[in-house]
Amino acid sequence: MSPHTPRFRNTSFFLVALLISLSPLMAGMSPAEVRNFEECMVKAAKGDRFSQRQLGDFYSAGQGVAADQEAATKWYRQAAEQGLPMAQHQLGNRYAFGHGAPKDLVESATWHRMAAEQGLDWSQYHLAHCYLRGEGVKKDVDEALKWFRAAAEQGESVYQSQLASSLHHGRLAFRDGKQDMPEVLKWYRASAIQGDIDALRALSHLYGQGEDVEKDDAEVLKWLRMAAGWGDESSQGLLGDRYASGTGVAKDEVEALAYYRLASVYHSDPVLKNLSAGKKLAAMESTMSPDARERGMRRADVLRSEIAARVKTRDTERDARNASKLSGR
Repeated sequence: MSPHTPRFRNTSFFLVALLISLSPLMAGMSPAEVRNFEECMVKAAKGDRFSQRQLGDFYSAGQGVAADQEAATKWYRQAAEQGLPMAQHQLGNRYAFGHGAPKDLVESATWHRMAAEQGLDWSQYHLAHCYLRGEGVKKDVDEALKWFRAAAEQGESVYQSQLASSLHHGRLAFRDGKQDMPEVLKWYRASAIQGDIDALRALSHLYGQGEDVEKDDAEVLKWLRMAAGWGDESSQGLLGDRYASGTGVAKDEVEALAYYRLASVYHSDPVLKNLSAGKKLAAMESTMSPDARERGMRRADVLRSEIAARVKTRDTERDARNASKLSGR
C-alpha cells in the first residue's frame, strides 16, 4: 500500500459513516450509479488503486455522487502514487489544464513521464509535445522525437500520421540539415493502411508531385483507391475522374458514376459533399443509358456498404483498445 493511501483504525465504521454522509449529494442519481459508487468507495478506501482511479472518474463526471473536481484529483493522485499509468495520465492532464488542481506544467510533465515510461501511448504523445514546445521541461527536439516514436510504435494511426507529418514538413523536419524520407514514408504507410485519411492523401500527393520521392502514378492510384475505400470524398471524386477519362485505369463509366455518387450523394453532411463530383455525376447521368446508370447506382451501394463495414470494424477495434487503456489493467 502506498504511504499516501489513507489508513483507518475502524475501516468498516468509517466507510458506513462516509457513505451516509455522502447520501445527500446523491440526489438525482440512479440507484445503479449510487450502488456502483458505494462499492467503488469501499474498495478505494481499502487501497485498491483501480477503484481509486474509478472513484476519480465518478467524482469528475458526477456519476453516483455530486461532481467534485478536487475530490477527483485526490483519488487520481492516490492511484497514480501506486503506479497506475492511466491515473498518472489523468493527473498529468489535470495539472496541464488546471482542472481540479492548480495549473502546473512541470508537475504535469512529471506525471505524464511516469505513465509514458510504463508504455502508455497517450502520455508518450503528450510528453513528446512537452519537449517540442518546452512546456514543463527544457525544450529538446531529440527527446520529443524519442517519445513521438514510442507512441507511434504502439500502432495508433493518428500518432503515426502526425509523426510522419512532423518529420516531413513540421518541427522535426530537416534535423541535422537533412530530411529522412524513408522514415517519413514508413510512418505515413503504417498510418495509411489503417485508414488514416491525412496519411493516405499525403502519400497520394507525394507520389503525384514527385518532389521528395520519385513520381509514380501506380503508387498514386494505390493510395487514392485506398483513401476512397475508407470514405474520403475528395479521393472518391478523383477516382471518378480517372475512370471517366481512363487515366491510369481502364475507362469505365459505371465505376466513374459509382465513385462520383459516393463523393456527392451519400455524405449526410452537406459540407463534406464533393460539389464538383456532383456536377460531373449529373452530366454523366444525362448521357448514360438507363441500364448503365442503374448498374452504377448499384455499384455505389455496394461500395458504400463495404466502406461502412470497414470503418465500423476499425472503430470497434479502436474503441476496444481505448477501453482497455481506460480500465488500466
